[in-house]
Parts: sequence; structure tokens; C-alpha cells
Amino acid sequence: EVRCPERQSRAVVDAAALGAMTAPERQQQLVALASDIYRFNQQACASPNTLIWVGDMVPAVRTQLIELIAHQFIQEPAWGVSRLVNSQLALASGQATGCEMHTGLSLLQQGEGSRGPVGGGVLYERHYPAIADWLAEGKCWQTCVCCGVSPEPVREIARQYPATRIDRLVRPGQVLAFDWSQD
Repeated sequence: EVRCPERQSRAVVDAAALGAMTAPERQQQLVALASDIYRFNQQACASPNTLIWVGDMVPAVRTQLIELIAHQFIQEPAWGVSRLVNSQLALASGQATGCEMHTGLSLLQQGEGSRGPVGGGVLYERHYPAIADWLAEGKCWQTCVCCGVSPEPVREIARQYPATRIDRLVRPGQVLAFDWSQD
């Protein structure tokens, strides 16, 4: 049984590893991740609502991913109002400390405490030096999409932090693929 008590999911992205991939491999990973974020207007419990960048940031990889995600949300102009309202509410309440606006996408720098409303192209973004740094926070997530990094090392590192629980670790394009067992 897969239960969704936390109803929050993340995408951990290793930009340096993606930057080292061939252009077609990188494009495939990023398109699949953008699709995972966009489907069901980010309302599925498995849909990532926060991008967690680990390691050295590669600006070209970040730009490529942001453009792919934003392109999906541009096609739904009605979501523009909810994107603006949700972004402003998160900023006003302190759930976000900054906002980077793109056509079709609002990237919020997460503040302290819980995240605010998402959907329609509102996405939280955080950066950590290493995978262990974000796992050490001791939070629980329903699904974590591993982009540029395999789920196995993330699972092994997570075992070192008993207060951290991730129900599912999946590769890009697999957030809505539920089966009896996960590889």
C-alpha cells in the first residue's frame, strides 16, 4: 500500500552530474522531470513541489530545466492568477524569502517553516552543498525524484538519518508509476 500522509514531494537535482551527461541524455532527464512537475498542476501528492539542487550549480543546466518547466505552464494561462496569488501569499507570510518570476513559473526561495500553496507553476527551490545536507533536516516526503543521481545512493545516505523518511525514490518520469515494488 502506498499512502501519502505527507503529501509533499521533492526533486533532488545534481546539476554537475547532469552537466557531465551528453546533451541527449540530459535533455531526456530534464524533460521527464519537467513532466513530473507539471502533471495534474502539481496537485498530485507525488508531484515535486520543491527543487533541491545539490553540489556545484551549473547555470546552463538550471536555465534549461527552468525553461522546460515554465514552457509547460505557459500553455495554461488561467493558472497565471493563482500563480501570482500563491507567490505573493508565500512572500507575505514568510514562507518564501524571495521570488524569481519567469513567464509561466514562479520560483520561490523557501523560508523557514512549512511551504505555502503550490500549483499553477509555483515551485520552491533550495540549494545544498551535498545530498546529506538536505537529508539531515529530518523531514518526511512522499516521493523524491532523483535527477542526475541514482536513487540507490540517496537511499543509502538517508539510512544514516532516522528522522528522515522518504516513502518513494524514483527516477525522472516515474512519479506517477506506482507498482507493487520499486526498483
